Amino acid sequence: MLMNTPIPFSPHLAMTWPIDPAGGRLPYPCQGMTHVAHRTVVTAGLTTLDNFTGSATHGGGSCQFGINLNGLPAYTADPANWRAIYIIIGGCPTQIVRDAVHCGDDEGVDCIRQYKIPIPKGLSNRDATFAWTWYNRITKDEVYMMCAPITVVGGVEDPGQGGGLSRRSCR
Repeated sequence: MLMNTPIPFSPHLAMTWPIDPAGGRLPYPCQGMTHVAHRTVVTAGLTTLDNFTGSATHGGGSCQFGINLNGLPAYTADPANWRAIYIIIGGCPTQIVRDAVHCGDDEGVDCIRQYKIPIPKGLSNRDATFAWTWYNRITKDEVYMMCAPITVVGGVEDPGQGGGLSRRSCR
């Protein structure tokens, strides 16, 4: 599975292998990709489309969508610079085990879904990095990640520290 919308960094080089936190074949974050082929404009307070290419669904799984507000090409692996903005537990991008067709929305059952991801209203207007992280259901201990360069508009001009996103502790 590959994220094709928003258009990822280095789309012609994107790989379907899991990321390697130790810096191996596809390093965390963003497969190490930084080439901007296209920058997607997203509007704070609205949604942006997230869509996929491919059919090897590994039985679905869970997805996390996030933002790194450091701009480009300065996204970092430092967890302090990343914020989760939307999480789907189970059924992402599909619920089925076999290869699947694309269904064009987020409600299909036997297909690969696309999602409208809410962009937080309080984000600052700036260049940022959008991330899709996928924890698939079938293969063991594999995490996939793709990132896309975005420009946030319609947000705030002076967000203070954190770009308009607060850090939250999980319990």
